[in-house]
Amino acid sequence: VSIQSLSSTSSSTSSAASTILQRTRSGSFLNMTSQKTIDGGNGIASPTLSSKVGSALTAMQLGGEEGLRGLDLLSPVLQEDRPLGTEFGRIVLGLLDFLDTNVTDEARMKGLAALNALLSNRHAQPTVYNSFLFHVFTSIIQCLEDVDSFESPIIKPASECLYQLASVVDPVRLLPIILNYLKPGKDLPSLTVLPYAVHALGFIPARLGKAACLQAAAEIVPIITPLIDHPQSLIRKEAVLCYSHLSMTLGEAFTPYLDSLPTTKRRLVTIFIAKMLPSSSSLNPSS
Repeated sequence: VSIQSLSSTSSSTSSAASTILQRTRSGSFLNMTSQKTIDGGNGIASPTLSSKVGSALTAMQLGGEEGLRGLDLLSPVLQEDRPLGTEFGRIVLGLLDFLDTNVTDEARMKGLAALNALLSNRHAQPTVYNSFLFHVFTSIIQCLEDVDSFESPIIKPASECLYQLASVVDPVRLLPIILNYLKPGKDLPSLTVLPYAVHALGFIPARLGKAACLQAAAEIVPIITPLIDHPQSLIRKEAVLCYSHLSMTLGEAFTPYLDSLPTTKRRLVTIFIAKMLPSSSSLNPSS
């Protein structure tokens, strides 16, 4: 699938993102029956695994203390990093539903930790996330949207979950989803989302490879460039860091983009690339 063909769906994807981020929490993820049987590796799950997952998900749907108990039952299964087989799809939908309907800090933190463990499962091929990718992204974003401060305990698990997503799924499919969310429009991303979404975008260039990255740069650069002047220092730094990832992947092919920047911006980006790139692999943005 080409970046161009996926980008052609930008308006519909952006509209769908808006719908999900604004929708009433209704537990509707579990109604996505066609995704429940997606194989996360190793074929049909064992009866023992299916029983454990079923008990956990049933409790999670109850919410409150029972929901947290269900999540506690599920977490050891995910921490084992075992092939989840046909239970994979059911677990993804159960976690999305849990994050959608449980909005306390404790529930969100536990739910995000479980989702991160699932995304870290070594037995699941990147393609198994294709059917869930948009929903997983928007669910994580919603957790970040709902906080009102960078001091919120949700920031760390949500951002780490977002970075893990950007590290393992198909970058060609994830790129337009991130770009559509970041595109300037009537509803700009909140300050508690923007730096982490931009940081996640920085994972994409190297994973695309030079040829695909050169094509994608034409869409990434116009979105990132205005953020170099953002009044929030963390967002400015993440924008420049994203430039550095593009430069590292494209080499001389990225020179025209650097040359098109105003002198002050170009100097800032060049200095940052020279001094900060060796330490840019850290997961968490820092001011």
